Amino acid sequence: MRKRIKRMALLFGVLILILGSLPMMINAVASPIVDYQTHIQNVGWEADTDVGWRSNGEESGTSGRGLRLEGIKIALNEASGYNLGITYQTHIQNIGWEGSTDRGWKNDGEMSGTSGLSYRLEAIQIELTGEDASNFDVYYQVHAENFGWLGWAKNGESAGTAGYGYRLEAIRIQIVPRGSGAPSVVSALPFYDKNAPPPAIGKLKVHFIDVGQADSILIQQGTHAMLIDAGNNEDSELVANYLSNQGVAQLDCVIGTHPHEDHIGGLDYVINRFEIEEIYLPEVYGTTKSFEDVMTAIQDNNLTISAPVIGEQFDLGSAECTILGPVAWDSSELNTYSIVIRVDFGENSFLFTGDAEAINESAMIAKGMNLEADVLKVGHHGSYTSTSQAFLDTVNPKTAVIPVGIDNDYGYPHNVVLNRLNKKGVNIFRTDLDGTIIATSDGATINFKVNQ
Repeated sequence: MRKRIKRMALLFGVLILILGSLPMMINAVASPIVDYQTHIQNVGWEADTDVGWRSNGEESGTSGRGLRLEGIKIALNEASGYNLGITYQTHIQNIGWEGSTDRGWKNDGEMSGTSGLSYRLEAIQIELTGEDASNFDVYYQVHAENFGWLGWAKNGESAGTAGYGYRLEAIRIQIVPRGSGAPSVVSALPFYDKNAPPPAIGKLKVHFIDVGQADSILIQQGTHAMLIDAGNNEDSELVANYLSNQGVAQLDCVIGTHPHEDHIGGLDYVINRFEIEEIYLPEVYGTTKSFEDVMTAIQDNNLTISAPVIGEQFDLGSAECTILGPVAWDSSELNTYSIVIRVDFGENSFLFTGDAEAINESAMIAKGMNLEADVLKVGHHGSYTSTSQAFLDTVNPKTAVIPVGIDNDYGYPHNVVLNRLNKKGVNIFRTDLDGTIIATSDGATINFKVNQ
């Protein structure tokens, strides 16, 4: 009888031990569920599409399609049953780490980034909080522009290329039991070494072609080329020949900033001579023969006009182009319909403003657009109607280029604009004094050549 009682007591004790260990066994197997979604350029929040939120190592974003991330939300699934929270911060283009600003770290579903303002994410840090945080590791892996998938980071490490200007395109996040190691999802580059030189991405060349009292700018990145404006009618052959001499046979993109003859005069000739993939014109009609000639050339070459959409982005090779204007146009002034475009290449940036005026500049500032740039193409040939002090302070350029004609009838560039630029210590190049100006960027520095 005593033996039977002993055996029963032993079995009862074992049963208690087994039942008592079940929660630990379950916890050891079932990791918390992390949900996340990103705001993708030209797409918006994934949850507003048929993609929805992603979970536990799924890819959020568009790796390989060249669309950058602008914001992210991360949340723990309440069904996980753990005492956990999650906190995170992103490194934002031209802003830096959010934790170093009044934005601060974000928590449990809050937006990190600047969705809709065209500032890209460059890196991210994620940490777990709460009583159970010590039992788990949070791993995260990013797909970076020009790199591909980088190695997994964990528990507050920086994932991405903070400080080098390479944007994030996708992310994976997963929580695993502490010490169990990184998930094996895809092969990846090792962790990015910030002390190493940035990868070779080629050169970006910006040609401010001397077309007198007019605008024409050729931008080249590798085998890709874009033309912004084409001078006056009399500049048609000059512009076309210049493009050919630079080895251009095809233009990825042509932009006629607005329908004034000194910007679109030579555009019909260029359209008829070169193969063109896409052409942008503002949604306003001109009444001149020059404008009619451009419309005829577009029709004859079976091209479709693309209207500028604020915030739209496209790549020119390894360069990223963002349309910022026109904003707040005045129907009585064609200049205010000017297409404004920003071009980013590595750490360098260029801002091209056509003949946009102070009303447009104020509106872009009010919308919080990313206007800061290393090089500013000064609006309206240096007229006092453009390059307001507020705009100049916002762009904060190191260099300004003014396309302007020798002894022109308008007195451009106006002294008030030159004084503003000089007071800020901006380097000034002018086509009336320097001829054709070529800016060459390697993604980190920009060099200028004149009289080309």
